[in-house]
Amino acid sequence: MSFKIVDNWLIVLHGDKAPGGEWYDMVAAVKKEFVGRGVDPATVRTIVYTEGGAPGPPERKAYSAIMGPSTTAVISGSPFVRTVINAFTLFSPKMKGFSPNKIVDAFLFLKATRPEQDMLWRELKALEAEVEGARLPPDFR
Repeated sequence: MSFKIVDNWLIVLHGDKAPGGEWYDMVAAVKKEFVGRGVDPATVRTIVYTEGGAPGPPERKAYSAIMGPSTTAVISGSPFVRTVINAFTLFSPKMKGFSPNKIVDAFLFLKATRPEQDMLWRELKALEAEVEGARLPPDFR
């Protein structure tokens, strides 16, 4: 797992394994960057691309304690992951799952402008080299 914070965006890339200590590194960075800057969590948008790896309940709780529900698009080729994410939408309509062939729909769900879409894709592709098992499509269009 790897992540990057850009302005009010949290960009996360998971491989096919559950995150370890790097999840808590991300939580600490989110606290420093967003909470430290006084950013309203409602303005934070999160994009997650995963090959199947996902945080467990303790990790989700640690993140939620700081940020609460933020608008989040989760992109995964795993039907199981998308089903779980879409089940969460019953409790948090700010979260939605997308298949890799629907990346543009994920960007639109996040209300990303075209320049933001390009930036998000560049950042995800840059993270790809850091995450074992991550395989993003060559382009999102």
